[in-house]
Amino acid sequence: MKNTRCVSVGILELFCEITDVVIVCTACQAVSEMASFFNRPLFSWVATDPDFDDKVTHSTLTRTLGPFRKLALYLPQILQQYNWKRVVVISSNYLHYGDVGRAIRRVLAETNFTVAHASDYYRPLLDSYIRNTLYKTSIEGRSTSPPF
Repeated sequence: MKNTRCVSVGILELFCEITDVVIVCTACQAVSEMASFFNRPLFSWVATDPDFDDKVTHSTLTRTLGPFRKLALYLPQILQQYNWKRVVVISSNYLHYGDVGRAIRRVLAETNFTVAHASDYYRPLLDSYIRNTLYKTSIEGRSTSPPF
C-alpha cells in the first residue's frame, strides 16, 4: 500500500496486529472502509462526507458531533464496556485536534484509566513516526492481565 501520509497506513498495520481495538478519529474513506472490513468499531466526530451514509460500506462507523469535552466524556463508558483500563492516545496537533487529545487524556486520567502511551503528531506524518508509534502502542498498550 502506498503511504499517502494518511493515518490509514498505520491503521491498517494496527488492524492486522491488534484485534481488540476501537478507533476514534476523523474518518477518511480509507480508514472507514478498513474498519468495516476488519469489523472494528470506528467513532468519528468529523465525518461529514455524504458517502458515509452508505451503511453497507461503512458498517462500523458511528458519527458523533459535539464539544470535545463531551467526546472525551463518553470514551470511558465505551472502554468500560470492553473492561479496558489501559489505553494509548494518539492525536494530531493539526488545527483544533490537539484540544481533542488533551481533553481525552484529561478525562481518562480523572476516571482512573491508565494512559500507557500518549503521542501527538504534526503533519506530514513521517514513516518513522508511524513505525515508532505502532511499536510503542503494541508494547506499552498491551494489557498487563490476561484477556477474559
